[in-house]
Amino acid sequence: MDTDYCIQQGALTITASLDAEAGQLNLRWTGKSIERDPAKFLQPLFEQWTAEAEKGNLVFSMDFSQLEYMNSSSVTPIIFLIQDLKRRNLRQVIRYDGTIKWQQLSFSALRVFTGGQSRFQLLETGG
Repeated sequence: MDTDYCIQQGALTITASLDAEAGQLNLRWTGKSIERDPAKFLQPLFEQWTAEAEKGNLVFSMDFSQLEYMNSSSVTPIIFLIQDLKRRNLRQVIRYDGTIKWQQLSFSALRVFTGGQSRFQLLETGG
């Protein structure tokens, strides 16, 4: 994997970077995720990035705090990704901006994945 590259689909940009020192694969989401069926382009990317994280035993980190908007169709592929990473026993971190109402509502629902011995961490930032 290159150390830094961008994927753009419509109004959405995902910047992927590898932080070898921290042992993390970082995905920063910006713009708007408004596609009717985002799984079509997200699923192959998620498969590629998951394989990369698994190969290097990397933390899979996604930062949504700069995302302007995400429709409900975008949530399902993210949930499937969380479940896949959990099955593979990979550590994962999701960051979101709790001061933005739609982010608070969308991401607080993911707290169900944080219980027990979960390797899933949901971090609320303030902007």
